Amino acid sequence: MSEVNKKKYCVVSTTEGCATNLVENSQYKNSLGQSGAEVVSNVEEADVVIYNTCGYSQQMEDRAISEIKKVRDLYPNKKIVVGGCLPSINKDSLKEVYEGDTFRPGDIKKLFSLSDIKFDVIPEFDEQLGFDPNDFSTLSFKHRLLNSLRTIYFKFENIFGGRFQPLSNIVESAIVNNDYQTITVSTGCLGECSFCSIKMAKGSVKSRTREKIVEEIRKGIASGKKKFWLLGDDIGCYGQDIGDNIANLLEEILKIKDEFSLVLNYMEPMFLEKYYDRLIILLEDTRVKNINFPIQSGSKKIVFSMRRFYHPHNILKMMTEIRKVNSELVRKTNIIVGYPGETFSDFFESLKSVFYFDALVAFRFTPRKHSLAAKLPNQLGGFVIGYRFWVINTAIFIRHAFIALSSLKNRITS
Repeated sequence: MSEVNKKKYCVVSTTEGCATNLVENSQYKNSLGQSGAEVVSNVEEADVVIYNTCGYSQQMEDRAISEIKKVRDLYPNKKIVVGGCLPSINKDSLKEVYEGDTFRPGDIKKLFSLSDIKFDVIPEFDEQLGFDPNDFSTLSFKHRLLNSLRTIYFKFENIFGGRFQPLSNIVESAIVNNDYQTITVSTGCLGECSFCSIKMAKGSVKSRTREKIVEEIRKGIASGKKKFWLLGDDIGCYGQDIGDNIANLLEEILKIKDEFSLVLNYMEPMFLEKYYDRLIILLEDTRVKNINFPIQSGSKKIVFSMRRFYHPHNILKMMTEIRKVNSELVRKTNIIVGYPGETFSDFFESLKSVFYFDALVAFRFTPRKHSLAAKLPNQLGGFVIGYRFWVINTAIFIRHAFIALSSLKNRITS
């Protein structure tokens, strides 16, 4: 039996929208609760504040450092514990505000040790736990606004007595929300992206068995769940470490005859190319609502400089073909602007690619410490990156507005 800890614990995510980070946050709270510790929802009440950091970009790093510093200065008597991705990505910056030991993503044993939790058996992750809605209040303003608008939008649909596609699927699945049961299919990745630092924190791909994943979906359906969000740092490379692949997994899931919705978070375009002949057939199934294919750039030169091995023009052609077989599927992507050596011609290729997708998120390039991209020549200035970021977000707004109007028109005229 565990020794109940009398302290109060608050677990804080510093991400603005990373689904994996938010699920990990839920897991930490659940494990602390199983240990007998009291978990509180605000820092003011807590004796121990546990930070689950995100270090994807300089913006996320700065946010984590700022949050830790604020609590350290306001409450010098509170114990602070730091984990997540940032310590593995840039421990030097963390030293500015925190000099203690840290825990890696998912390391419950180390978390308990640093937090003075006594427990006979370390609780295992509950893969079906999902998001904690309390964490949504810490997300970016954009995420909070869109989550608020979701409720209004679906009331609007109910008034008209039908769904406006693909807008309905975009609103339903483009950002993290508590409607979906999350299922982690793998962690880590096989990529060697020059700009990315996530592999420093997560390592190479580690896949769960296909049988276990399908079993969890079946159990979820049996318990009344209808929406599932498959999580992974790169779902595309699922199974490569255990002799399996993403096409096999998706095929097995779609053999389930029940009605449900499926979101696939982050599929490296290289694996879309690799398994395209099979995936294009599977994606005819309208139960697949959303897939994120992060092309990062529309320029072949920039993509190859990023050490990503696919031709973006081929991916855009596939997006057109996927749209034809399943017009309701949300084709989502991420685009980085201002990568070292990006000419205006390269940027223009990214700008054109905006109009091949249904939901898009743009990021400013930020050089991550220890990454290859941080050492490349021809680093762009802040003004150029800022201007291009504004231009591409304007294009994204136009694209989203066009999809919204087209969805409304299709519904009204049908």
